[in-house]
Amino acid sequence: MEFNHIVPHDGDMDGQTEGGEEHRPSPDPPIWAEFCNFLLFIIIYLTFNVYLCCGFLYIFMQIMRFFTNPGKPMILALARPDPKKNLMNLVKAFGECRPLRELANLTLIMGNRENIDEMLSTSASMLLSIIKMADKCDLYGQVAYPKHHK
Repeated sequence: MEFNHIVPHDGDMDGQTEGGEEHRPSPDPPIWAEFCNFLLFIIIYLTFNVYLCCGFLYIFMQIMRFFTNPGKPMILALARPDPKKNLMNLVKAFGECRPLRELANLTLIMGNRENIDEMLSTSASMLLSIIKMADKCDLYGQVAYPKHHK
């Protein structure tokens, strides 16, 4: 913080001028303007973080409802349901590796959807294949694929 805007005054420590001169009140120092700007920034920052926190908590609750042991660490895959993204092999590898399943949960964020029937055919078939693979490997309680991530 710079203090080059502070000007020393002639007078005692109590603000009284020496020599009987008339004392005119000075305007608020610029530091108060900086302080007010800082407070405004803090208020905006906290408001934004509360908004983000509420959104994060919503997403967190949507994911945690899938898991039987939500205290385990999470393996996170974020990709659209496309064959190029190789999510199918990720689910298969996770399902076939018992030590990994005992150590962690798998979370697949595959875009936003309302109804699988209303998705593009490629995305819908990929999503159904992933769900079938999770069923085949009996990954219930260990894999999450929420509908929304906003």
